[in-house]
Amino acid sequence: MTLKNIKSASVPDALQGYCLIDSLRPRYWPTVWAATAGARLAPSTLSQRLSHIDRLYAFSCQLQGSDTLDQHLAHLDFDQIETCLTSYFSYVQNAGARQPEKHPMAWPAAYRFVLDILTWLTQVEAQSHKLTSLFRRLNRLTSLYQNLRPHRSRSYRNVRALPSSVIEEVYEVSTPDSRRNPFRTQAAQERNYALILLFLHQGLRRSEALLLHANPVNRADSSIREKQYTWLNIVDYSGPLDKRSFRPSLKTTASQRQIPISSPLADIVTNYSDNWRGKQPHPFLFSNNRHQPMSVRNVNRIFFSLSSSLSKGAAADLSRVLGRQVITPHDLRHTCAVVRLTQFIDAGTEMAVALQKLRAFFGWSYASEMPRHYARAYFENRLSTVWSDQFDIHTDALRRLESTNG
Repeated sequence: MTLKNIKSASVPDALQGYCLIDSLRPRYWPTVWAATAGARLAPSTLSQRLSHIDRLYAFSCQLQGSDTLDQHLAHLDFDQIETCLTSYFSYVQNAGARQPEKHPMAWPAAYRFVLDILTWLTQVEAQSHKLTSLFRRLNRLTSLYQNLRPHRSRSYRNVRALPSSVIEEVYEVSTPDSRRNPFRTQAAQERNYALILLFLHQGLRRSEALLLHANPVNRADSSIREKQYTWLNIVDYSGPLDKRSFRPSLKTTASQRQIPISSPLADIVTNYSDNWRGKQPHPFLFSNNRHQPMSVRNVNRIFFSLSSSLSKGAAADLSRVLGRQVITPHDLRHTCAVVRLTQFIDAGTEMAVALQKLRAFFGWSYASEMPRHYARAYFENRLSTVWSDQFDIHTDALRRLESTNG
């Protein structure tokens, strides 16, 4: 693995970030690509794309016996580039057939990288016909191999809400001063309680929660019915005070938004911020025990402890619904989305309007298919409830018939 995250006070800010390193220095064309096409990507997405590009370079080195892919690209050696990509495509397809969940973006990322580089290098008219010919051949090979691939699995995104028994225990276990709370200090209990409720009631992504400002709750009085509005600002941060190895970032531009928050939850978050957060050398709401901004790994550890504290019955329900016994922050986001959609529909909102409200609240782009996944989850839950009710009716009727015939 040659992906490095360069962060040093001696390195200018413009040169910091993710890059691919060979045995001595940064790889030329991946560095150019990261500074241009990759500049519009979130850091987490950029690191994933560069990881896939790194696999292409490693494969090329193994295939040709030397690290020459940069030279082939620079010299527009189309025959060598086609040989490398064709062989790599076959390699990825075979690996994906064995473990499809581990290689879904390996080929698209590598292909897009080569496409971008060659497009930049073939701006002169004399080379444009070569580029067109190469891409025509690559597109033909892509279609051919995809059609020939056996047992191609279709991905299905499971967005079911957590069982009510699990949610009840999440509340019980995470409440500060609960006998079942697995976190040792009062400050940790207050912090984790606020964090868990933000996932469950606000549907935040992990990165969004980790980017929250130290005083995230905004309040404003309204002249209508003398009501006070409270909301959270979900914004990105790229300042120098974030020293995390993998800096959280917003997934898309649509993720930057303002979302309402209930007064009880706002009070819980404010209580932690004012009374338990303490003085920190950074502007973020959540910190680890070493006064550093909380990382994704810290969040995962919190949820592992939370999951380990579930009763056997709740763990069995969780395993039955999701096929595992560990709760993730995204499970709480799924639950929040399904519950909010249910509330919208029960209040008489049409499905199309309800899905648009979900899109704005959860920060999905206009083109995202996620609202439809939650609509499916809503109907699955509703059909399950109806079927259970009807089954109980039939069971009671059968029991009455058995007693009469007896």
